[in-house]
Amino acid sequence: MTVKFKNNAVGYLSAAISSSDSSATLTTGGGASFPSLGAGEYFYATITATSGVYEIVKVTSRSTDSISITRAQEGTTALAFPSGSIVELRITAQAITDAIADSSTDLQNNTFTANGTGTAVGINIGSGKTLNAADGTVLLPVATAPAQTAEGSVIWDSNDDLLTIGDGSSRKIMVDTTTAQTLTNKTLTSPVIASISNTGTLTLPSSTDTLVGRATTDTLTNKTLASPSTTGTLSLAAGTATTAPLKFVAGTNLSTATAGATEYDGAVFYGTTAANSRGIWPVEHFMVLTSTNTLSSQTAAQPIFDGGGGTTNGALTLPIGTYFFECAFSLTSLSSSSGSFGFAFGGTATISQSWRSSAAKPTALATATAMEQAFSTTANTTIVTANTNTTGMAYINGVLRVTVAGTVVPQVSLGVANAAIVGLDSYFRAYQVGNSSAAYVGNWG
Repeated sequence: MTVKFKNNAVGYLSAAISSSDSSATLTTGGGASFPSLGAGEYFYATITATSGVYEIVKVTSRSTDSISITRAQEGTTALAFPSGSIVELRITAQAITDAIADSSTDLQNNTFTANGTGTAVGINIGSGKTLNAADGTVLLPVATAPAQTAEGSVIWDSNDDLLTIGDGSSRKIMVDTTTAQTLTNKTLTSPVIASISNTGTLTLPSSTDTLVGRATTDTLTNKTLASPSTTGTLSLAAGTATTAPLKFVAGTNLSTATAGATEYDGAVFYGTTAANSRGIWPVEHFMVLTSTNTLSSQTAAQPIFDGGGGTTNGALTLPIGTYFFECAFSLTSLSSSSGSFGFAFGGTATISQSWRSSAAKPTALATATAMEQAFSTTANTTIVTANTNTTGMAYINGVLRVTVAGTVVPQVSLGVANAAIVGLDSYFRAYQVGNSSAAYVGNWG
């Protein structure tokens, strides 16, 4: 903030102002006698009526003949003034106080420049004296390859852009903290380094490896963090088409499950919510028909999900392991001749299976009916008694053990050939719970 002055600045109000107005307009051309104001600049003006009453205001901006004013300055009272009242830039007590403060600030912020040659170069500060430049800048004398060697003399070498200091017989180069400088034949005895700030790579002379800053963002490639610990938030980078944001390496599970642990043994993921209570994290495969799928008119087992939005062969590729599965489907347009239907698994995988079915052939899918129950371990099993109804439905769930990886194809077999239709939203789902011989996971007694 800077107070402004101008000699003989006088104007007159072109219109009356009330005691609450924060702006005023001078008669045409009257504003030119007052100072122009920039950002943070102002001046004090005194408004006087013909009756003799006056008020000191602070003018904070002026646009031609219009001024913005802060009322009731220096103990005066905001008053109403008629048109024609005189407006003057007078020397006031506060204006003098502000001007002194401005000068003090300028003195603190400006620089001292000392010129001279030889032993007279620079500012000579007597013994025991201090040059306080905490709020400003000390501009050191500049020389090209300075010859001044007086002890304690400080000179900026403009030739090499270096700060030098005399030791009585020669000049020493001072090392600064911001520019790149090379230290040659220097020995750091038991250095204590609080931090290293480096935007590039710090390479060790005896190694081709690099140091990683603790407070910077660095990319680690092929690094193993042994027992890392973090107390803050772990933010993972976004995945790409070729790189996963988080990848577990298969290992051996803890002998004793620890609360909060996440593990991966190469078959499934595990999570432990409480000590000794390990459970699995299901990674589920599923297929849901988004439209109906018309079957081939045949009695041999055929894929349930090879149409209606399903994959071409209705096949799910599974690695070796034990899986829980669930399947639900509806059928319409079955043959009106008395017939049944069954459930089977096809595909290239070698499997053992054990499942329970609940199925029916009602008069209509929406008609409540008794379900027939069956339990099977064989490849193709009839799950409903033959009748002449043309609709059917089934729910199957159980266990698959894959001993040789390959495809698994959920299938249906028809007792009487017909182009039956598998209904919308029929589905199959499966998730791995362990290796092919898995027996249990959890704190079983």
